[in-house]
Amino acid sequence: MANTIDAGLQLDTVLDTIFTAFKRAIAPLRTFSTVFSNVPLQGSGVVNVAYYPLVTTASGDFTTSYSALAHSTATEIRQVTVNKRKAQVISFTSSERARQPYFDPVKHGQLMADKLVYDVMADILSVVTAANYPGSTIAASASTAFDENDVADLAQKCMEDFWPAGGRGLVLNPAFWYAVVRRPIIIEVDEHGATTGQREGDFSRLLGFDAYGSAGVPVNGAEKIAGFAALPSAILVASAPIPPAPAVRAVMQDYRQLSDESGIALEYRMFGDADTDTAYQVVEFNYGYAKGEGAALKRITTP
Repeated sequence: MANTIDAGLQLDTVLDTIFTAFKRAIAPLRTFSTVFSNVPLQGSGVVNVAYYPLVTTASGDFTTSYSALAHSTATEIRQVTVNKRKAQVISFTSSERARQPYFDPVKHGQLMADKLVYDVMADILSVVTAANYPGSTIAASASTAFDENDVADLAQKCMEDFWPAGGRGLVLNPAFWYAVVRRPIIIEVDEHGATTGQREGDFSRLLGFDAYGSAGVPVNGAEKIAGFAALPSAILVASAPIPPAPAVRAVMQDYRQLSDESGIALEYRMFGDADTDTAYQVVEFNYGYAKGEGAALKRITTP
């Protein structure tokens, strides 16, 4: 008797792998003010993203009244239009699917999710320029000269500019991330009982920053970006799915939205063309973004 695995269970395994890879790779975007929604938008496609700008009003000296010193706090709303639609698509013929022993939809799905996230991040982080974020920062550095002391200098800049201690994020490109990770002072933290560093290269907290390494950090051409420190108000990001219209859905084999408690929604579509004997699998993310507060991001650059 032959053992069989239900096609639905096979697909669930593929999608679980895809979504796990996607969530892991997109984690650096949580540095910013985000609204991830698995509820399809109606009408304008606009999402209201809340953020908390830095307080710039000077503290006053009390004389006879508090009312003279009063100023308003701000929980601000910026409208972000979900108008970006990026997808990874693979196609294969019936013959390829049946006769290629090394065809692995789980592995292909994971690689698709990783590349999709990196391309989405590069698009969103295209706003990281000197013109958008002109505040004080550390001097340009080569990755080979970047270490924990530079991170400390950056933290000092944040303190000098009165950034709140909570909510600071640090995102570095691979060369700068591993320049820090390979430093003995960082790796030897494992000798004190924490083993995630040597095993996973995971140092989620570094000198007061929520720290991430990501291949999705773009150079941005002449900007020569290698990473940045940021508060959530620096960039505003929103996402929401775009489900297929009924007539489109009727000719598709499958459509699913993959989401978790955060509301982040990744979409999966599968359909075929009988005439060319070709199947298509699509992983898609719909999103939008806007520049936030210019004083809430400090660039890390190369010479």
